[in-house]
Amino acid sequence: MSTTVAPTGKVRVAARRGEPVPAGWLEDAAGAPVTDPAAFDRGEAFLRWLGGSARTGVHKGFGLGIAVELLAAVVSGAAVGPAPAALEGDGRPHGSDDDIGFFLLAVAPQVLRPDADIADTTRSLFGALTDCPSVRDGEPVRYPGWWEAELAAERRREGIPLPPHLYEELTGLGLLGGRR
Repeated sequence: MSTTVAPTGKVRVAARRGEPVPAGWLEDAAGAPVTDPAAFDRGEAFLRWLGGSARTGVHKGFGLGIAVELLAAVVSGAAVGPAPAALEGDGRPHGSDDDIGFFLLAVAPQVLRPDADIADTTRSLFGALTDCPSVRDGEPVRYPGWWEAELAAERRREGIPLPPHLYEELTGLGLLGGRR
């Protein structure tokens, strides 16, 4: 889950497709909305934190971002903030470590409650969410990860569509690596 309104990957996908991003995903240094996703990698636009603005709770997304940075960078010993080397280049892998951290928290919930109770309560929670009446026609209430799981199942059934330019790029990379 991103602590910004949209994840970096979605902005870069839109840039590769030559499509604008919705107003509210990016802003310039003065806080004006930016819809050109390529402006992000040029350093002319920045991702907005969850919450959007001071009046709508931007401090919450910013706080979550700091918590992630503390765990994934400070605790793990990785670079804090964006490593300058990671911001250079053309976005392709160069075989160098960008000093990106990783933090994993393992929880043993069965120490607190029996597995069956956890499973029942979990089903009840997610059932309550998906059974909740929608405030927008045609837009059912879903929880984070639901749409992604649906899309992953569809991709397993039907394959992953690739635009021709991406297919060519991937094929070229495979040839460079001695694979076909």
